[in-house]
Amino acid sequence: IYLPDFKYFNNEIAVKYSKAYNYKEICMNALEEMTRQVSKCKFKNNLLKKGVIVRHLMLPNMENDTKEILNYLLKLSKSPLNDEERNKVDLLFNTVNDIERVSDHAENISELSRLAIEKDLQFSDTALEEMNNIYSKAKENFNVALKGLEDDDKNIISKVYEIEDEVDALDKLYRKKHIERLNNGKCTIDSGVLFLDLLTNLERISDHSCNIANNVETN
Repeated sequence: IYLPDFKYFNNEIAVKYSKAYNYKEICMNALEEMTRQVSKCKFKNNLLKKGVIVRHLMLPNMENDTKEILNYLLKLSKSPLNDEERNKVDLLFNTVNDIERVSDHAENISELSRLAIEKDLQFSDTALEEMNNIYSKAKENFNVALKGLEDDDKNIISKVYEIEDEVDALDKLYRKKHIERLNNGKCTIDSGVLFLDLLTNLERISDHSCNIANNVETN
């Protein structure tokens, strides 16, 4: 069994990130030799006994590079996708993009936490409770969507949208209450900006959870 990596299809990207020249051609030559040696995959008792398994990690904002690699591997395996399989692949790409965006928002939230600590920003007990409430809901929605994806459970979409409605309602309510605190001098500008940024990121995480649920339902 061969277990090769195929990181990049674009040689310029390979040079930029790994200083690997002629990476695509070298990989393709190696894969073609591996495939020639083992031919088709052979299984016994649901375990792979002979074959080639190619590992590929899709890099951020490089979906096209990943598609080129998949197209090449399909040609190498001589097993073209039918329309149904092609649709499934497209949906999986969309799902990966949504998960990646959630990771971006999580990174934003981490940065907001760092700024709050560095600037020693103060928040009222009410604001802290509000942040915790909407965080818990957004996290719950993402977990429900991922569980539905893992189990291929199309019934989760109603639950995801129910939680999304709650997150949207909390977002609107907490923004209104924040303005009231600001007008009453109970909140500083710096703390208020961070509070609103946090709400935005959490609401968008819930939005991406809905996208994931939609992809599960469509698939």
